[in-house]
Amino acid sequence: MLKAFGKGGRATVEQARKAVKMARKAGIDANGYFMVGLSADTKETMQDTIDFARTIPVDMIKCSISIAFPGTAMFDNYVKKGLIRSFDWDEYMIYTAKDLFAHENLTFQEIQAYMKKFFFKCILFNPGFVIRRIIRGIRTGEFFWDLYYAIKFYSLPTTSNENKIKYYKRKDWPEYNFNKTPPVPSSYQIARKTQPKLKKENVELANFS
Repeated sequence: MLKAFGKGGRATVEQARKAVKMARKAGIDANGYFMVGLSADTKETMQDTIDFARTIPVDMIKCSISIAFPGTAMFDNYVKKGLIRSFDWDEYMIYTAKDLFAHENLTFQEIQAYMKKFFFKCILFNPGFVIRRIIRGIRTGEFFWDLYYAIKFYSLPTTSNENKIKYYKRKDWPEYNFNKTPPVPSSYQIARKTQPKLKKENVELANFS
């Protein structure tokens, strides 16, 4: 999965464990953010994500559904393959309960099920994480706030369709038919390391000295 999104060789599971260990040793809170439903995901890779997240000793952990936002390579790929089901940008949020894309390997119900499984396995029924939160709450004096938000978290649904966005003069906005004319793929700037060219006079001066 890391290689599929251009992180192979730079980001590894071992590096993540090492980074969290170093942060905790330095007294820095480590937060883990994970996604399910990436374009290359399968049931097996989502389970791998859950297994990894459950064991890494972070102080806070979250999981979201992978959303291909306009301007990303993932979105451009979905446009090219005709996999986008909604161009309503208000629905493009990481905790949406709406089926925005047609995943090539998974149904949206399966993605939602694994997201719910993530929260159960990695937060609600993860003794290591619960103990870390209690210790942190006592140490920082935020125990009762942690307890308050934990109760709210347990009572809320994993995903939601609620949309409370209000716009100024929305009726005056131009209308676009993205189903007929999808957004064009973005052009990406590629940053590369290059050896600076020395001016001729600088080279001659260097040789003289």
